[in-house]
Amino acid sequence: MANLLSIKPSFIKMLFLVFITAVAASSPGIAQSNQFSLALQVQPAIIFHKNNYAYRAKETYSTSTPCIGIETTLKYDLNKKISFETGVGYMSKRLETVAFLNQNVLPPPQQSGTLELVITKSVSYRTLSIPVNLLYQIVAKNKVNTTLITGITANYLLNCFYEVQNYKQYQGTYKKNTWQGLSLNAGIGCDYQFASKTCLTTKVLYSFINKVKRDEYLFSQDEYVISLPHTYLQFSLGVRVIL
Repeated sequence: MANLLSIKPSFIKMLFLVFITAVAASSPGIAQSNQFSLALQVQPAIIFHKNNYAYRAKETYSTSTPCIGIETTLKYDLNKKISFETGVGYMSKRLETVAFLNQNVLPPPQQSGTLELVITKSVSYRTLSIPVNLLYQIVAKNKVNTTLITGITANYLLNCFYEVQNYKQYQGTYKKNTWQGLSLNAGIGCDYQFASKTCLTTKVLYSFINKVKRDEYLFSQDEYVISLPHTYLQFSLGVRVIL
């Protein structure tokens, strides 16, 4: 998995140091909360990617495609300043982009050796995400709690839908069941407590590093197997219940 994701050890060390530093910086005088809460959130997102991964000479530029997902997380408040959060989410990341689909490696009955040049219209990666986040409170006033968020997310690819421009017999959803990559994220979150044990919760995260595994079904003029590098801006809105 380490070879596939190609995350440099320096990034992992940096993230580990952020966690350790934050914990060490918490004042001993701050009361320990030791409190758990459970959140369920809808997650609209914007995927940033290229319009073309196939052609060498064709004009290539950055574009974006909207998508939506859902996530549930469990948060543990270490103290009044620092919290940890983990959970699981689902999202279909749709990239409206051009790549070549290699029908020679598709599973039967779509597999074919006739070598038509099959061109994608869009690629939808349906993924499970497992985030591990550190939250640091910066504002707590009038039932509003604002936090800085940083963390790492492991992305597990369930399947992929390839929408094609031509040769529709190859269009379809194909099973993957593999780890797709790791994301390093940062952003800001806000909770508004409107009842004794219930909060409206929201956050915005950007994946400043997003490693994507090569897709054996896709190729370009220059490479037999390619990946579709992309980043995303993710919004979350939902409800948090204090346990």
